[in-house]
Formats: sequence, structure tokens, C-alpha cells
Amino acid sequence: MLTGDFKNRVDRVWATFWNNGISSPLTIIVQISYLPFIKRLEDEELAREARLHARFVERSIDFLTQNGVMSPGLLYEPPFTDSHPDGVDGVFRDSDADNIISIVRSFNATVGAVFSQAV
Repeated sequence: MLTGDFKNRVDRVWATFWNNGISSPLTIIVQISYLPFIKRLEDEELAREARLHARFVERSIDFLTQNGVMSPGLLYEPPFTDSHPDGVDGVFRDSDADNIISIVRSFNATVGAVFSQAV
């Protein structure tokens, strides 16, 4: 027998289905059985997105290590478009893409200042 908080949670789920026109227990069980599948798909998508972000950042670091500076426009060209045709804008949300571009610009300015002081 269900008691306490767990019973209340089950009752809320049942009420949600009932209020949305689903009253067959079998239909409710089928609908609930989709939840673990959808959660797994969501987890896989989040993991794929994290790997995509990591690869993009690694490419950026590799480029900066090899070349010292980077034009932000390069983030929209190969190899940065290998992950997504829109480059940085396709891989990251707008605000994150803007932050990455700002970091590249700031890095370039810092490197330029260091080089000009050394000369």
C-alpha cells in the first residue's frame, strides 16, 4: 500500500493524466513507460553537446597555440565549421558564442600588448 509523500506524488501524476483526458490505467502506464526512454535521449543529447563544445574549444586552443592570435571571423570557417556549418554560432547559444568571441578578442589584445612591449 502506498503512503505518505510517495502516495501524494502518485496521486498528482494520476490527477494530471485524468485532467488531460487520459483515464485508462493501461494508457497511463504506457505513457509513463516513455519517461525513462525520453530521459535517456535527453541525457545522450546533453553528452553529445558537451563533447561538441569540448572539441570546438580544443580546436580553438590548438589554433591559438600554433598561431598566437586568431581573427574571430575564423570561428566561422573550417576547421571550426566541421562541427556545425554555422561555426561558433551553431555550436553554442548566442550568449556563449558572443562570450567566446570576446575572449578571443581579449586574448588577441593581450598578446598584441605583450609583443609590442617586448619590441
